[in-house]
Amino acid sequence: MLFRSHSLEQWEADWDMHFNPSKCEVIRFSRKRKPASQRVYTLHDENIPHVSTIKYLGVKIQSDLRWNAHIDYTTSKASSTLGFITRTIPPQSTTLRARAYKQLIRPILEYASCSFDPLPKTQATKLEASQRRAARAVFNIPRISHTSTTALLNKLQWEPLSDRRLNRRLAMFRAMHFGEIGVDIEPHVKPSTARVTARRHNQQYAVTHHNTKAHMSTFFIDTSKKWNQLGCESRLLCSPG
Repeated sequence: MLFRSHSLEQWEADWDMHFNPSKCEVIRFSRKRKPASQRVYTLHDENIPHVSTIKYLGVKIQSDLRWNAHIDYTTSKASSTLGFITRTIPPQSTTLRARAYKQLIRPILEYASCSFDPLPKTQATKLEASQRRAARAVFNIPRISHTSTTALLNKLQWEPLSDRRLNRRLAMFRAMHFGEIGVDIEPHVKPSTARVTARRHNQQYAVTHHNTKAHMSTFFIDTSKKWNQLGCESRLLCSPG
């Protein structure tokens, strides 16, 4: 089926702009094993190609809503940056190498993490492996060495990236909860009406069960569950100001 973007072309004319069809792509999001047949979209009488992965604001988004492409892209970019650090900073400068990791590599591994976390174990392991390689590089220890990477991480006081991602999600959820950013939580999860107990703080959310693991792993569902598990003494529960 051919579908011409008349409304988009009209928008161009109204706002005196022009889209380049060669720089446009079509992506269809679906987790169905057999997606419906795709329409053929045209712009200025040129067909717009269908793709399975796009890059949006530095994030690789797949048509099946998985994160394999983004994690592979992220770890590859982190590996290249680590190579630059090891070539540039002398092996004896461990403090400088550690600082370079925090400032140049870890932001790559954590960029937009609230959008893709929580991750399946295989993908989360790939990110942790990048940090482990960086720890070895800081102390100039080759991969074939039997030195414990966990010991190196403890010495550097680098916590697992999964813990850092969860903390970032909780901080984002808190900002929404207290209205510090303009995202409404309630279309996704509702405040709980359950009785408050000694083990439950009074800012709980009702988390409904979903049949698919993918839905249970979305930001609002999974993060609200972690939010509910916070202890009553958690600073995240304190109202700002």
